[in-house]
Parts: sequence; structure tokens; C-alpha cells
Amino acid sequence: MKHQNPLAPRTLSGRDSAILAGLLLTLIGGTACNSSARSPHGGNNEPGEILDNPDGSGQFVVDPNNGGLGQELRIIGQWWGRRVNIFDVTGALQFEGYVIGNDIATDNNDYVLERNPVTAEENLTILHVAGTPEFLDAFRRVDQFLTPVFDNGLSGSGVFSMVPRNAAIVIQFDDLLDPELISDETILVRIGVPTVLPFESRILIDGNHGDLADFTGGSEDEFYTTRIIIDTTVTELESFATDPPLQVNGVGLPASVNVSLSNVVIRIPTKLDSLALQEIVLENPSGHRVATSNNGTVDFGSSTQDVVRAMRSGGNNSVTGDPSNGFLSDDTAPEVIGVQQVTIISVQDDPVSADPFDFIIDEMLFASAFCAQAPSPGDVIRQPSLFAEVMQA
Repeated sequence: MKHQNPLAPRTLSGRDSAILAGLLLTLIGGTACNSSARSPHGGNNEPGEILDNPDGSGQFVVDPNNGGLGQELRIIGQWWGRRVNIFDVTGALQFEGYVIGNDIATDNNDYVLERNPVTAEENLTILHVAGTPEFLDAFRRVDQFLTPVFDNGLSGSGVFSMVPRNAAIVIQFDDLLDPELISDETILVRIGVPTVLPFESRILIDGNHGDLADFTGGSEDEFYTTRIIIDTTVTELESFATDPPLQVNGVGLPASVNVSLSNVVIRIPTKLDSLALQEIVLENPSGHRVATSNNGTVDFGSSTQDVVRAMRSGGNNSVTGDPSNGFLSDDTAPEVIGVQQVTIISVQDDPVSADPFDFIIDEMLFASAFCAQAPSPGDVIRQPSLFAEVMQA
């Protein structure tokens, strides 16, 4: 059983939490869109290369970058897709929170796409062993056809890219990003007509794309991302992981009701303005900010001179003509889930795993003996301070 790090406080281990009584067990029944002017600096590794993150968190794909030394940051692409965890055929996690194209679906040759009905996480299994040519070929294709979001000027009337309501939006920059400055304070999402209402989304560091560089003076390089992910939906687990907790939102963006109007805009401030409560802006690790020249649409009428990307959300098919009623395609049939009260009797550390959040439950007591059943992979144990997912029987 694996504790879903970092959903619980770091001071609470899987072993500590597992011995608490009164648990609830839930059982299962791309193409660049903007021009950019590159600085003379280059990244430290070859774009497209797959490298290990020095912190041991997994692998990542090298993006083109300026080594964190560019004099300005520019957007070189923006897309939407589906955020999933990628496993190989052995069940080993390869990439967490990877954004794949809407074209990737279960074909039982290369891919199986599934959703955990309890956690709402989507998992993509590549039906080959990691590291083999077959796995790498299938992996390279998962984001080959991310759907571009084009720069169509300031929000208002016109022709705008449609983004499914529950999609993840990816913004790629031409240089490494300072991870401490990636937040909902530097990446602003606004909705409505006009687009002035704040929208609660998760602004995430894309840990699957970037490069290595040394800006701490240590003995080895650190990983820095080149991409930001805007996750438009918030599951119960994801809400639990945020501080303060975000409101659970299973549908994502509000529906568009007019295909000629933008109702979603992403704003990236380039200047500080204390009166506008803009105390920080996005920068690369060497302290250079997002450019206002050769960087697509910029709202020079705003005091913070925001780089702007306007779009519209998906809508009901009868109103907008959007497929899947404006959501990501979904071929997963509904499943019935149940919740049962249980008490953990005994637990032990996992003698095989090096992850301190892995543990083994030896004995579990169901409140109803008639409904008792062995937990299966994907089942979730919920406590006031954590969620734990069953990884194997």
C-alpha cells in the first residue's frame, strides 16, 4: 500500500496513520504557436533526450532552452491535452502527471487508458517494458498530437481556440523557469464574459519536461522545468493536497455558450505593481522576466503589462457543436463504488520498497462482516489526514 505523497503532511508517515481506527475504505466495483527570439545561450543537454532527475523522482524529456541564462522568457507553444500517470506493462510508474493528446485511447496493442473511479486519476499503461524500443516508440507518440491553443489577441469577440472544460493546458517557454515563482500569483486564469472573474485551478510545474542546470552552487545540476500545466479540474485528493484546499471541481471550466466569444483567458504579468497586488512575476533562474516584445499578445493597457492568451471553453453540443459536449473524449463506462467502515488491526513497513510512504496492512477488520472483502489495487483508505491507495494485494 502506498501513501499518496504529497497528499498528507510530511510529518505523518504511512505507518503512523495506518494504526488509526475509524477508517473509510472505498472499493471499486506539438506544434509551436508563437514565434520566439532565442538568446545565444543553449541548454546543457540534447532536446528530446530522456534523462534521470538527480533528485531520484523519475525521468524527464529535455526541452530546448537557454540554460536558464536567457535575457527574456518567451512562450514558444501552448496546447491542451489529458493529464495522466504513465506505467509500463509491468505496472511500474514511469511518468507522473504527463499531458497526452486526446487521440490516445485504449487500443490493446500499445495503450490501455483507464480511470480510477475512486480517485478520478487517469492512468495510461504502455503495453511494453520500459526501455525497450517498442516502449520508447509508443511513449514518443503520446504527446505528438497535443492540440494547439493559438494566440488570437485579447479576449472579446472573434475566433478562438476551443479548450475542453476538463482539459489540462500546457504552456511551454524557451528557457528554464524558477520553480519558486510558478503559482496562481504569476499565472492568472480568468473566466466570464468579459473575462474578469478569477478561476481556481491548479498551477503545476511540469516535472516531465525541462533540463539540468546549476543555480545553487552544489556539486551537481538540478532539474528545472520549461513548462507549466494548468489543471482545470480539482479532485477530492487534489483538493486535499493544496494549502489552502481548493474547492473540488470535477467538471473544470464553465461551459461556453457562444462560439464567437472568449470566456477564458490566461494572463502572465511581466511587471510588478503593489497597487494591483502583483508582488512577484515569473522569471528564469537567473532572474529574467517574461518578454513583452516578440511574445504574442500583450495587454499594455494593464498596469502589469500581461502576456495574454485568450480562448473559449467547450460547450454543450446543441449550443456550440463541440464533440463530447465540450469535454475530453471519454469511453470509460461508469462503475459503482462503495464505502465501508474498517479498522486496521496491524501494519508493518514494506521490507522491499525504499519509499518510506509504502507500508503493508496485515489485518483489517470490517464493521460489517457480511460485506467484508479483500482490498484490491485501486481501492482507497481514507482518514482525516491522508488518503492511501492499495497498490497490490
